[in-house]
Amino acid sequence: MDELLAEAKSGAEIDVHARVFEAMERELFTRAIKLAQGNQARAARWLKMSRQTVREKLQHFGLKESNDESEQ
Repeated sequence: MDELLAEAKSGAEIDVHARVFEAMERELFTRAIKLAQGNQARAARWLKMSRQTVREKLQHFGLKESNDESEQ
C-alpha cells in the first residue's frame, strides 16, 4: 500500500483506492474458498452473496480454472 501511495504522490495516474480494494478482495476470496475446501456454495453463504458471484470473483482473480465447472 505504501508503494501505491508513493506512486500517486510522485504523480502517477493510478487509482490507489481501487487497487487496494482489489487486493483486499483477492485475499478475502482466496481465504474463503480455501477455508471452504473449494466449496463455492459454502463460501458464498459465509460471504452473504450468491454462488454465481463467488464463481465470477474466483475466475476474475484467477483462483479457479474455468473448466472446473465441467468436472463437477
